[in-house]
Amino acid sequence: MWIEEVFGFSKRERNGTITLLLILIFVWFLPDLFPDVPEIDPSGLQEFRQKLASLDQPRDSSLRTEKSLPVDTTSFPNEQIQTGHTGAGTGYFRFDPNELSASGWKKLGVNEKTIRTIHHYLEKGGKFKSPGDLKRIYGFSEQDYKRLSPFVSIASDRPDSIHSSRFRRIPEWKQNYPPASNKIVDINAADTSVLISLPGIGSKLARRIVNFREKLGGFYAVDQISEIYGLPDSVYAKIRDRLSCTSGQLKKINVNTADYEVLSQHPYFNYSQARSLIQYRQQHGSFIKVEDIRKIFLADEKWYQKVSPYLTIN
Repeated sequence: MWIEEVFGFSKRERNGTITLLLILIFVWFLPDLFPDVPEIDPSGLQEFRQKLASLDQPRDSSLRTEKSLPVDTTSFPNEQIQTGHTGAGTGYFRFDPNELSASGWKKLGVNEKTIRTIHHYLEKGGKFKSPGDLKRIYGFSEQDYKRLSPFVSIASDRPDSIHSSRFRRIPEWKQNYPPASNKIVDINAADTSVLISLPGIGSKLARRIVNFREKLGGFYAVDQISEIYGLPDSVYAKIRDRLSCTSGQLKKINVNTADYEVLSQHPYFNYSQARSLIQYRQQHGSFIKVEDIRKIFLADEKWYQKVSPYLTIN
């Protein structure tokens, strides 16, 4: 009959209908399978905010762990400048990174090498304008930043600071770390903290110098410093007379045994020169003397003079 033809279902259609009904039933009861999300207690949230706000409240002067910085009072004998506030927590206090002494940094758990880097940065005219500037200091870890950033109080941001040209504040760190002398720096022995003491050399350039030295295998001439990527000519001219280069042991490459990977990793070998040297060695045998590398393709005299101190046939 026509009713059966219109409303009748095939076996496939019946199976599909049953499956669809089962899915709808599952979706209907799905919310009951998960626990309700607990509501936030407004009173507890308010209590947390009050505790957080209390960290910024000044404490009594008897609780201070960092003494006030010395101030030149010759021009204002009857006036005082208040600097710094202690903060909450044992061993922590409010501090200005532009004025904190070496002993203060040590109390906060910062290592000696990082302290020297901070003071070299300040000696060169650097200034911390916000807590985030501490991240720019080489060696200042993310863990130290998270610990100490809540206690940073920059003088220009404090409401109790006095801004006047006649108030001359003398940072205590300058007494602990006098300006670096013009001593000669050995570029084959200096680490990043020593290199940062040079004018115009920051933490990034200091790391580049050390990394370049390690890839080269040591410096044989002061002029090689001018090859450092990102080093301005004006800065090199300033520091040139303060640099020396010891005749230390250079790390050398055996041109008769070195593979492509060893050659290409050296700063003075490019892809074509490394491949050309290996191809010449495969065709003509081992080099008898270092000077024989002049015979390889793309080996001009300027390049030979630069790279030959790092090569050997033994």
